[in-house]
Parts: sequence; structure tokens; C-alpha cells
Amino acid sequence: MICSGKTIKSGQPGTKKWVAQYGEKLVCVRYKYDFLRKMKLKTVEIIVEEEPWDIDRDRIPANKLVGVKVKYGEIHTGKMVRAAGEDGTGKENSGNSPIARPSPWA
Repeated sequence: MICSGKTIKSGQPGTKKWVAQYGEKLVCVRYKYDFLRKMKLKTVEIIVEEEPWDIDRDRIPANKLVGVKVKYGEIHTGKMVRAAGEDGTGKENSGNSPIARPSPWA
């Protein structure tokens, strides 16, 4: 079993050896502990590629809740919406679901 320990950012005490080796590419040094083998592990996080990137302001984040209206008679769509509102156990969320339910009066 490996557990995470301390994380040291580049330039902090304890990273001198790794800064000398990786320079500006070094992000941090992590200490991990393997209790089964009784070993202390050091890992380094380095930057291997850089490319231009800009925020897509039109993209809806995956964790954002959105309202959904399903018209009466849209059976397949209603089933998909209800399935998205399940909590993983096959049961629907207990009234706390932000997922809109189809209404016969819509």
C-alpha cells in the first residue's frame, strides 16, 4: 500500500538536486511511502509539453446543473433525463434531484 506524504514545490528546500536536473520544467517533488516494502519513494512532476490554450467561454462545465424541460410524449428523452438523475444504485434521487421531470401539462 502506497500513501502520499509531503509535496514540495520547485525552489523550496529539498528540491535543489531536482531543480539542477530539470530546471524550469520541475513543478514539484512528492514523497510517498510504501508500507508493504518499507520504502520511501520520491517522485517528481515535470512539464513535458507546453502549447497555447484559451478558455472556451461557451463550454458548459461537466459539473454544472442545468434545467431541462421534456414535453409530454417525449418518452425516450424523458427516460434519458430520469436515468441521468439516478444516484447509481438504480433508485432515483430522493426529491433533491435538480433534474426536471416531464409534465403532462407542458
